[in-house]
Amino acid sequence: MRIAILLLLGACTSSSTHPAEGYCTRVTRLLCASNERCCDLEERTYATEAECFEENLFLCANAFEDPARDDYLAYDSVAAGALEAEIRARTEDCGALDLGLRSGEGGVHDVFGSTRGAGDACGGDIPWSACSEFCLREVDSGLGGLGDLVGEGTCGPPLSEGELCWAGSAVLPCEAGLTCIVGETEGRCAPSPVEGEACAGFLDCAEGLACFSAVCVPLCPNGDLCEGSTCASRFRDEDNRCADPPPARSHCDVWRPIG
Repeated sequence: MRIAILLLLGACTSSSTHPAEGYCTRVTRLLCASNERCCDLEERTYATEAECFEENLFLCANAFEDPARDDYLAYDSVAAGALEAEIRARTEDCGALDLGLRSGEGGVHDVFGSTRGAGDACGGDIPWSACSEFCLREVDSGLGGLGDLVGEGTCGPPLSEGELCWAGSAVLPCEAGLTCIVGETEGRCAPSPVEGEACAGFLDCAEGLACFSAVCVPLCPNGDLCEGSTCASRFRDEDNRCADPPPARSHCDVWRPIG
């Protein structure tokens, strides 16, 4: 399997300066030209630009066929333009490509956007993922505290402080800086616990903290063995100490087969 280039089908339409028509072709040519220009022959997955173009144009079309036909997604010319600019900037100096390029399902949300905004219905026959933010379903707390989330809801932003976010099943999202604090029968959005305060889940604590042994503690800096918390970098080196993650793969590595 090879890493498919993140592009767009030419089947969609747009009147912007970054139209869907031909977008896949334009950026595939841009990337394949940089592969030949930046990489020595022995480093390439593709010996020629033409071979690169043919295969990756096909992969691109397959990756975007379903979202292009999805009633709840629409081509986003602004996002597509930003992606094209990023790719162009990375290829001009032969920079690493894998950070800004994702294939298949991952690419859908980069160049397609939801058609469902705040106040639109969601759930039921409309997938919850169709919302541009969240599908906020009603919390049914009428079952002795063991309620669930009703299947249909409304697209909208995260919940504010004091709003009901849990009643026995799935947890609804709270605004930044808030956590769904769960009691015996319900949970409500409240300020996230700070250092030394009790917590229930890894993401419950305020920024810069982690929930460890049910208490919010500071994240560990690089070089720390971090036996009582979590690394701020979310990465450990070969000595099991906190460290920065390894740098992005080189421009040429992104073309090599996976597995």
